[in-house]
Amino acid sequence: MPSQKENVEFLENYAKKLLRQQQILPELAPWEIHLSNEPQTPSPEAEQVARFADDFGFDGSLFRNSSLFDDDYQLWMKWASKNIQKQIETIPRIIAEMEKPIDRSTISDGAELLTVHQVARMLNCAESMVRERDKKGMLPVPIRIGGSKQWRKKELLDWIGAGCPARQKWESLKQGKEL
Repeated sequence: MPSQKENVEFLENYAKKLLRQQQILPELAPWEIHLSNEPQTPSPEAEQVARFADDFGFDGSLFRNSSLFDDDYQLWMKWASKNIQKQIETIPRIIAEMEKPIDRSTISDGAELLTVHQVARMLNCAESMVRERDKKGMLPVPIRIGGSKQWRKKELLDWIGAGCPARQKWESLKQGKEL
């Protein structure tokens, strides 16, 4: 598995490749470009960048190049130019997200109640996902304190140990056994 440094270098090299493509794009003649009505499979490099984009909250489809052009050279040139520029602008943002330090102190060992942020860290997902799962009843019932929701750390650990059942099933399981 590549290290973070290797992933950053990969992204930087990919960005350089995009810059070269952007420079030669205006010089291409219509007969030098093969346009197809078939969806294009992204190169392994582009797919890897797309996965990084997806992993860090960006639109990976930007790097998958799946548009069709019906042999329209002008339309393709306009799209390609804009697409390459967006890709070039997005890569440094992916790198910035990738290099963000992970705050490992968000959940202290003595914490009894966990915030949305701490639950997200515990579940290794985004805070928006915690809120969405809570809305859909896919997390244990939170405790409301003021305007915020918090979860009992012990209950979350037990819930995870039970396989993360839906709230209704979790409540039934809790009724059947004391946790």
